[in-house]
Amino acid sequence: LKAHTGIKGATIQGWLRSFESDGLVVAKSPSMSRFEGIDIVIFSDDDVKDLDDQFLNKLKEVVPIIAMTKGHHGADIFLNGIVHQFPSFEVSPVDLTGAGDVFSVSFLYEYTRTRDISLAASFAHAAASLSIEGKGVESIPQMPAILERQSLYSKRYL
Repeated sequence: LKAHTGIKGATIQGWLRSFESDGLVVAKSPSMSRFEGIDIVIFSDDDVKDLDDQFLNKLKEVVPIIAMTKGHHGADIFLNGIVHQFPSFEVSPVDLTGAGDVFSVSFLYEYTRTRDISLAASFAHAAASLSIEGKGVESIPQMPAILERQSLYSKRYL
């Protein structure tokens, strides 16, 4: 694979939380200046559910590509503020642990390689769907399986 540079991506779950003095985790809306220079931001709808309704609108003004995962409901990918919806690949989940992380790294990988949000979303959904069909190392998706599932995803959803 040819290495590509120039894309800055961030998964921001930790940026959207802070701790109270008693250790309670609470939602926080970070300064938009924190996102300057970032090309892609990824988070889940659950990460932002307790934030000000304007957070996403403000973020769309600063970051060109935003991927908001929505569990089994798929993902909304905002490209220059315009939403594109991508359903998740339907499977029978065994263990959801790490699915968001697999989606994030897969989306960043494929977008960096192709510069295409549809290909990145289909690749990420394919990888994440494979990751939840097993437990532990048995569910680490391998490239041939991801590419096969991506092809099925494209035929069904794109």
